[in-house]
Amino acid sequence: MSDNFADLQRRVGTMKKARLGESPSNRDLAKKVGASPTTVGAWLCGQQFPQKFERLRTVLELIHAEAARQGRLAVRADDGSEETIAELLSISRWEKAHGAEQRRRSQVSRAASERQQAQAALARNSLVSVVVPGRSITVDLPPHISPALSGLPYRAQDTFVGRDHLVQELLTALTPEPAARPRSALMTSVAGMGGVGKTALAVHVATAARDTPGWFPGGVLFIDLFGYDSERRLSAEQALDNLLRTLGMGEHIPADLQSRTALYRSVLAGYAAQGRRILVVLDNASASDQVTPLLPDDGFTAVVITSRHTLGVLGIEGVRLRDLGALNDATSSELVHRALVSARSEADTRVSDAPAEAAALARLCGGLPLALRMCAAQLAAAPTRPLKSLVSALDEAATRLDRLDPRRGDHAVRAAFELSYRQLDDDQTRMFHLLSLNPGPDVSTETAAHLTAANPSDAETVLNSLDEAHLIESRDPYGRWRMHDLIRVFAYEHATATSTAEADRDNLLAYYRVRLKQAGSYVVNLRNTTPHGFADRSHALDWLDAERDNLLAAAAVADTTGRVSAAFDLAMGMEDYLATNRYFKERQAMAELAVRATRALDDGPSAARAHVALSDALREAGAAADAVGAARTAAELYRDLKDGPGEGNALRALASSLRADGRCEEAITAGRTGIELLRLGPNPHYVGVALMDLGLHLAEIDRHDEAIAALREALTILSQTSYSVEGFALVNLGSVLLSADRPTEAIDELQRAAVRCRRAGSRWDRYNAGRALAILAEAWEEAEHYDEAVVAWGQAAALFKESGETASAGIALTQLGIYLTAWERFDEALETFNEAIKLLRGPASQPGEAALPLLASALACEANVLHAIGQGEKACQAYNEAIETWRQLAVGDQDEYQLYIARALVFLSQVRFETGALAEARESILQAVTIFRRLAEGQPAVHADELQEALSIQADIADRLDGR
Repeated sequence: MSDNFADLQRRVGTMKKARLGESPSNRDLAKKVGASPTTVGAWLCGQQFPQKFERLRTVLELIHAEAARQGRLAVRADDGSEETIAELLSISRWEKAHGAEQRRRSQVSRAASERQQAQAALARNSLVSVVVPGRSITVDLPPHISPALSGLPYRAQDTFVGRDHLVQELLTALTPEPAARPRSALMTSVAGMGGVGKTALAVHVATAARDTPGWFPGGVLFIDLFGYDSERRLSAEQALDNLLRTLGMGEHIPADLQSRTALYRSVLAGYAAQGRRILVVLDNASASDQVTPLLPDDGFTAVVITSRHTLGVLGIEGVRLRDLGALNDATSSELVHRALVSARSEADTRVSDAPAEAAALARLCGGLPLALRMCAAQLAAAPTRPLKSLVSALDEAATRLDRLDPRRGDHAVRAAFELSYRQLDDDQTRMFHLLSLNPGPDVSTETAAHLTAANPSDAETVLNSLDEAHLIESRDPYGRWRMHDLIRVFAYEHATATSTAEADRDNLLAYYRVRLKQAGSYVVNLRNTTPHGFADRSHALDWLDAERDNLLAAAAVADTTGRVSAAFDLAMGMEDYLATNRYFKERQAMAELAVRATRALDDGPSAARAHVALSDALREAGAAADAVGAARTAAELYRDLKDGPGEGNALRALASSLRADGRCEEAITAGRTGIELLRLGPNPHYVGVALMDLGLHLAEIDRHDEAIAALREALTILSQTSYSVEGFALVNLGSVLLSADRPTEAIDELQRAAVRCRRAGSRWDRYNAGRALAILAEAWEEAEHYDEAVVAWGQAAALFKESGETASAGIALTQLGIYLTAWERFDEALETFNEAIKLLRGPASQPGEAALPLLASALACEANVLHAIGQGEKACQAYNEAIETWRQLAVGDQDEYQLYIARALVFLSQVRFETGALAEARESILQAVTIFRRLAEGQPAVHADELQEALSIQADIADRLDGR
């Protein structure tokens, strides 16, 4: 007979029930040992391990005494043999088994701890999954520092002068030793006017900090927010997209701001936890809404912010504020001297030879490093030119600017721009003008070459010369170029004054239209695609990723400047890319822009196509009723044009929107009509998509046989047209087969779907692979293959995380944790529930309540595990949060959530009872009884048993409080 502790527990429970007539009762035993009846019952059936043996000893002794009183001497074991009750209840035997079980659990816990330590060590050299502190999620961190985290914008460090005290203060704030830095000094904002050297200071400090051993092993994360450039200003969402890509999370980026912030903070916290602390530099911020979501919350990652405003005024708390003023005359002269020596040699003594002229130059430049460096560049280009000549020219330029607009306060900088501008040759001038016309954040060498009708090598030469004159800056990766926002305003003024400005803008937009059309043809992953414009699909998608912000900005400029044809082509050309990458807000904005453009174009076919796009975008955004309206408009437009296939596609969109609006019968009618019209057209792919959608409409109202037939016909077509959409259709077929109670067929199709979607490779494909595996896990459960279900849930969670679908990942992990709990693998279960909760917090904080019940369930599951391993206080905290979350959902007296609240209150009362918090236990059980009574009034057969159990627990607590 086994002395496994759980076996002993179950045998005693069975013996007590069969031989002692439930005497003593669990309630009586609970009173003696200070536990709840439910807990004692769990001890006696092997469902819960008692951490402290003393209470269990008392229970065993009481059972033994009752057995002796009744004259029960023997009990039959499972194998048919007999043993005495004295042997079964032997305290020494139980102590030995209890000790062995404790050692086993300790070894499991130690192994888990060692596994985590090994993962942390391995993280420095390879890809690992790390559960990070903070608010959000588990991420895979890159094994090595990305080049983007190792580099900073180039700044000539040998010309950095005059900021010694502030540099030292900032470095003190960045030290990794908390005792060595001022309290709450991890975030510092440097404010000052444009051109005063804020970026140079930030880069200088960041470089020194990065190069100090042990300070920032993870590197420096730098981003220009373009806060004062109306066309290129980055929103927090856009900034987070760029930052996450730099951090190696390009395949994980969620769609919404909250989730992006959570992921970003988790990644930074993960680096810090691994000893790879990162310094974040947020350059050129203008408002709190740009900066606040970019601030870490782990207490280790440091931040330096630059702005023309004092950010404290903008409402950002917890940031140390420092002001940066202009350089004095002596320091300004030293900057010019160092720049000349760096460019020429120590033999260039023009500054020291003419100190009065150097001081005059400093005053005319307003002590602003940007203007001083530009003047130094002019002197370096003309080694025989004396300072006096430059001072006279600068004075004349400043006077002219005063006459043009005496209200301007940036004359010193603008005068320096003017002088540098005059030194440009024709090719440089034209490039300078054209770069300012680009509405996005930067320009590639390829784009610049097209704009100037030059080959890339010649264009690169001109771009480098503008970089040397400090009129543009090279960006990382090399081959992209940006302008300081003040220089861009200056260049734009000159560019728009030329006779070719409008033609140049048209040329830029035409270039983007052509390249977008070429790249866009690769997005849907059609079979037998002929490469054109790009070497392959990977290059095309890389181009779209790099140019996304430029393309969105170009569409917006085309819209606002009346270039409606370009606006339409750019907006519609991005539809597939934005849809498959789940950029939902941008997709809707582009669809709305396209509809606006068609009104001016008076183009019926374009208007119809734009309304189909708008319907699909609105449906994905959750606006089903508006999506129905847009699709109806599209169908009417196509009908007027007598375009049957076009009307069929509009009806396909209408059907999907009707189903989203809960009108499935109408959706089926519209879908069938649309399919017949699409069959008249030349493209079978659209027929396949419409058939797939029809299958989903039918399945929604349990017409499974028809749904399966439609989906199989769709697959016959889609297997010949698109890798990605074929995988999507296989997922849908597997789901419908499972709903039709055909799990074996479902398993086959879902396994095929997972393989197909993984091979397709995009973020959307990985999300669909995750869906396939999650549904496959359910199918394995139906077939009672639980080991396979656990594997599938784990794989689904990993794919959902990769695709940025945090809520779906949280669901998968919760399901995985439930299995681990049932198998008493409590350490793994607790880790899994913790991760699920972190993943679900972001989505649960968004408007609406779709993720809230998921979060509450995960919290309750975590609480159950904490209770099982004897962590009562933490279990109470988790139960309380679950209850409060369900209460948010129960506003309006929704019985479903009231039931969850009541059950959680029962568990909470039991844990409080066991920890001796009797008053709190009574309060919890009274609330539970109140809810169960109300529910039992409406459905007595459903809730009577749970009400009686709650009343029994209430009586136990009352007895304990009364001392009985």
